[in-house]
Amino acid sequence: MPLPQQFLKELPEKTDEQLYDMLGHADDYMPEALEAARTELRRRNLPPERAVKIETMLEQCQNMVIIDPQPPGKSPGLLAKRGIRFLVGGLIGGTLIVTCISFAMDDWSYLYRWLSGLAVIVMVFVYVFCKKWLARRAIHLVQTHVQPSTKERHDA
Repeated sequence: MPLPQQFLKELPEKTDEQLYDMLGHADDYMPEALEAARTELRRRNLPPERAVKIETMLEQCQNMVIIDPQPPGKSPGLLAKRGIRFLVGGLIGGTLIVTCISFAMDDWSYLYRWLSGLAVIVMVFVYVFCKKWLARRAIHLVQTHVQPSTKERHDA
């Protein structure tokens, strides 16, 4: 597959480090692009000590271990909490804005519509995120309240 002309045009403008970086990350490039990078480096006729210095620097960079500030498994929970805070903040802010507009216009129908929409959102949220808990709780309540009454009937 031939390389795009744009790539071939930009290749001479790349620094020596960028070309060696391409060779160091061979999995990210097509074989033709790697061969073009090798050809460009040969054309530049770099002194051997410069080539060795660049290769050593790139190897050191590749061998560096990146330390993640978050322990594994903590990031998704943090993102979920941030998302919920953002949504709740937006709903509270929206409620305040609609309340102010309703007060300024002396027309409370805006607030009533906003609050009814908010109630629907809360009901959907509770259904989606709490339906398993609600089902378990309902079964538990039914079992605890039904069993004593059936025992009383059998005893009598």
